Amino acid sequence: MYQENGHAMPHLHIDYGHKHHVASFAIEPPSRIKGSLDSKYDKPIIEWITKNSENLIEIWNKAQAGGNPKILISQLSGNV
Repeated sequence: MYQENGHAMPHLHIDYGHKHHVASFAIEPPSRIKGSLDSKYDKPIIEWITKNSENLIEIWNKAQAGGNPKILISQLSGNV
């Protein structure tokens, strides 16, 4: 997640292996926006977003305001 001028919908990008931005997922409501990542990953990603949505929204808002969200990222629960 990073600052993206003109992107009003809070979302995050998924990197897989050495490939960047293979999918994008909305935070509220958690859902795939687009991407080529195999759909078998949708359920665990959406569950993780749901579990971490409050912190993800806070990170999104901080990033969009030009702040450094790294401290907030450490508060996220586990990995997908």
